[in-house]
Amino acid sequence: MLHPTNAHRLDRGSVMTLSRVRLTCVAIALVLATAAVVSGLGLSVWTIALNATWLAGCMLVERTLGREADGFRLESLVHASLCLDAVVIAAIVGLTGGMWWCGSVLYAILTIATASLLPRRRVLFVGGVAMASLLLALVLQITGAVPDSTFLHVQSMRGAWTSSLAGVLLVSIAMLGLGWTQFTLTEMLRHRAVRYRALMDTASDLLLVLTHDGRVTHVNRATLALARCERTDVLRDGVARLLLDEDVALFRSRISRALGGEQQSMMLRAHAYHGIRWLSCTLAPMSPGVPTSDLL
Repeated sequence: MLHPTNAHRLDRGSVMTLSRVRLTCVAIALVLATAAVVSGLGLSVWTIALNATWLAGCMLVERTLGREADGFRLESLVHASLCLDAVVIAAIVGLTGGMWWCGSVLYAILTIATASLLPRRRVLFVGGVAMASLLLALVLQITGAVPDSTFLHVQSMRGAWTSSLAGVLLVSIAMLGLGWTQFTLTEMLRHRAVRYRALMDTASDLLLVLTHDGRVTHVNRATLALARCERTDVLRDGVARLLLDEDVALFRSRISRALGGEQQSMMLRAHAYHGIRWLSCTLAPMSPGVPTSDLL
């Protein structure tokens, strides 16, 4: 179920990353569809029109997501866009006659819904829309409501009720099982991440998570208390918000070694309530002993 405490799961960074990946995939699909039509592979020009409309919708959604800050509205927009993807992809299946890749498409939609950190009920709804849309596309093919496709010499499914529906059923069951496994694993990792953040926020030590270029991605409450600022200030200014200017250069010079897997220790000076405070700092890779892209 959706609770107010779950709104933080769908942060702006993850949503925008998902949107850009989605936009890129749709753009590639449009290029491939155009190439298939131009090269005479039997693909209908309606597929190009559908892909172009899909791409325009994705661009509009990305602009809307970029301006939206409310977590619940972000979740609703992502949910609606994934349902739209399911319907459009089902329409493409109907135009190309590609019953053999319906299950893979369904699995891809479920995986994207899971990766976007949507709650279980929304993932199930997206999967249901995808399944219903694909079944409708196949029924239209079998009944002859849509013209037979000559794309890659695909065999016509007109009148083949038993074999087509049996194939779709078997493939869909397998892909739904894989999708549910993916969702379960993602939920497990999500719960671990929540526990990790809780440990960080309640620790008395100053803790920060850094990227390979020294950008701060997470900071705990103890650090904010010492720096006397808001979380957004540290995320924007980085360690420069906490350390003296002379020690920022020393800190950054050790980042490359830590990224190589070598833990770094140093004494640094920080701004505090009454003057300067010395800190014993440990710059540790997230995966000790091996090269990493994140530091603690």
